[in-house]
Amino acid sequence: MTSATGSPLTGLFVEVGTPTVRIPCDPNAGRCVVNGNAGSYTLRFGAPGYQTLQRGVAVTAVRAGGDCACDAVTTQRLQLTLVPL
Repeated sequence: MTSATGSPLTGLFVEVGTPTVRIPCDPNAGRCVVNGNAGSYTLRFGAPGYQTLQRGVAVTAVRAGGDCACDAVTTQRLQLTLVPL
């Protein structure tokens, strides 16, 4: 995620859950990593000086391959545009 000028968006965060957990995002990689289980979630994205943006996501469990006999969850890519205050 970048600013309108293409520079990394500092202070970017995502909030999830009740009670709300705020997770800082990596502005250089342009991604936010939210660990969790399968289910439906409402994510709130924001940064200082920008309006908060809310998105709903559904996460499904998939069987992990290789040596792991465990479940994993899907990865989703969201396109977001944060609007300055």
